[in-house]
Amino acid sequence: MANKKETALQTQGFNALANADFSELMSEELDGLELTFEKIKIPSGGTTVFEISGEDGDPDTVKEFSAVILHHHPLFCYCRAVNSAKEQYKADNDWLTQFLEECCEYGANKVEKGSLLYAKYVDWCLATGEYKRCNRDFAHALEARGIPKKRGNRGVFWYGVAINDAPE
Repeated sequence: MANKKETALQTQGFNALANADFSELMSEELDGLELTFEKIKIPSGGTTVFEISGEDGDPDTVKEFSAVILHHHPLFCYCRAVNSAKEQYKADNDWLTQFLEECCEYGANKVEKGSLLYAKYVDWCLATGEYKRCNRDFAHALEARGIPKKRGNRGVFWYGVAINDAPE
């Protein structure tokens, strides 16, 4: 008796859908049909008018349509090689990291006066041939990196970073 109930439950309701092979069911339903689909140009810039190909070759515009089949082309998928090359390019051109690694040291007890830190940066740019950013851009880059600063009556001080005392 229990086996009949279990068999009935497996062939009805959600269990029947969960165990179904949809690719086989779809191929049986669509067998013999010739299907063609129009391409739809998705609107950009906040517009709500879609473009579909018209009968004379010119695009027709519509505000609504009933169904869409999305085609995923591998050309537009995430590519690890491109992403790693982009990350490598960013790392190679990260002037602030290069300066901080070569000329500074980090630590909770490190503090450096802003004018001295910028002067060291200017010297580093002259020595390495790196493009010299203005003081404001240098300060914005430090802030974006999360290095805190405080303005006092003796100037601006950066916390957590200091000029490396070791000779270059």
